[in-house]
Amino acid sequence: MLLILLACTQPTDTSGSFHVEDSGDTSVDDSGDSGDTGPIGDDAAFEAIRKAAKRDIRNSSASGASVAVWRDGAIIFAEGFGTRDPDTDDPVLTTTLFQIGSDTKKLTAIAALQHVEAGAMSLDSTVADLVPTLTFASDPELAGSLTLHELMSHQSGLFDYTPWVDAPADTDLYDRAAGRFAANEYAIGPSGLYWNYANPNFSLAGLMTQQVDGRMWPDIVEQDIFAPLGLTRTFARKSEVAADGDYAIGYGYYFPDGYDTFEAFGETPDYVYGTTSFENTPDDGFIRPAGLVWSTASDMAELEGFLIDGDPSVLSDDLRAAITTPYAALYAGTDPTLIGYGYGMMINSTGWNGLKGYYDGVPLWAHGGNTMTMTSTTYLLPNQRVAVSILSNGYGDDFTTTAVTALEGLAVLPEPTTAPEFFQPPANIEAVAGDWAGPDVGALTITWDGTDLNVQAPDLEAAGLDVGATLEPYSLDIYMLSIDGVAYDLSFYQGDDGTAWLANRSFGWSRGASAAPSGPPPGASGRPLPTLDERLPMRRLMP
Repeated sequence: MLLILLACTQPTDTSGSFHVEDSGDTSVDDSGDSGDTGPIGDDAAFEAIRKAAKRDIRNSSASGASVAVWRDGAIIFAEGFGTRDPDTDDPVLTTTLFQIGSDTKKLTAIAALQHVEAGAMSLDSTVADLVPTLTFASDPELAGSLTLHELMSHQSGLFDYTPWVDAPADTDLYDRAAGRFAANEYAIGPSGLYWNYANPNFSLAGLMTQQVDGRMWPDIVEQDIFAPLGLTRTFARKSEVAADGDYAIGYGYYFPDGYDTFEAFGETPDYVYGTTSFENTPDDGFIRPAGLVWSTASDMAELEGFLIDGDPSVLSDDLRAAITTPYAALYAGTDPTLIGYGYGMMINSTGWNGLKGYYDGVPLWAHGGNTMTMTSTTYLLPNQRVAVSILSNGYGDDFTTTAVTALEGLAVLPEPTTAPEFFQPPANIEAVAGDWAGPDVGALTITWDGTDLNVQAPDLEAAGLDVGATLEPYSLDIYMLSIDGVAYDLSFYQGDDGTAWLANRSFGWSRGASAAPSGPPPGASGRPLPTLDERLPMRRLMP
């Protein structure tokens, strides 16, 4: 799904803070910590978090949010702000459940790694090895090229198929994967060459885990992760959330007829933007391992604490460290050890930008989580042993200010400095010139006249899309192309076999020795559908 520019009607401002004294979470009034260890003192830091959270709610689509901070082995701050329903005055409590979106992916990774540790599968196991009944119609050899490692590090090259439909049965994970998904899915690039965020990567990782285990994926994570880690307010199924009753109502996109397409530029389905009732919030067994778990900020902060401190009874330290080892660079032309992707986590190894400046030599782990109506924000400073989780009930919310306020106020950090240059100037502009082809996008011709990279995309234009006349260099191996007025980033990669690739999250072109992967022809022109760049946490804080 692609970025959409829409006039977003903001909900009524109901951003007052609510604090539950007897919620069972540690609050500012009963923190249990040993004193003012943060640079400004904990009480002052807590008040700064409150002010930032209220401000971020006002500037977002959310009517409410829940914020929790873990430090040195315990939750030291947990509060709810605003209302859990945009249309009521019901306050957000620290027990209120939100969808955590793609922050689910680290849970899927933990479950898969538990089975690696048990010897039931390996990081080199392929989809074909563990799900032999799944064969892609577009390429019968594709399933045999997709390893667990490549799936969990987003290096599969698969198209980002993300159905937004209501199919809550646990069996839908296998049924859709082996059925509609296998019949229509295709690769937009080769596996193992580059980072390409795609939700079905984690659907397949969850399916592989389920296949070797025998239990359904929700039962695996609830019994093997939630229970031993004490995550008592985390649920994998919407039916369990309904039975609990203490949940948020989201604000964002609702598709009355569902959204289920394999086209990057297909017809836009009917949608409603605004408050989305719980009944109209889909639960999809196929997408569940990629982004549909429900939880609280306190439970998520405890989970981040596990990533920092570990628990060998849940996962060995070596495999836990694999989650936060950067395997693939998030940006073409850069070193993955600077800003890379592990297994469901983004890793900034060298430093990050805060509100006060650049913190050189301070690693940051982060991830974003988004559904069509809710947002999750996660930041961890592993060396300082501080983590913050923020859950909100709006689509595409940005709570970076609240998160960074918490980190700067509650962690002991070095004096901030000026950030170094991160992106390098483009140095190989002529290399992208030539004839390209790709699934769902057709032919692309790029010519270099010594001044501009001129573009012709006849198949996209024939489908009714307005394609920009030039490809604009942004940095080394990153270019921007306008399609229907939206600027898409294209990353340039060179394969070992001489094939070159121009890749976006949702589509791509190839040129050279290997034929372009098969897929649907360019779709009819339609308004691009909403998504959120999962690199947003790093984009906000990178140099």
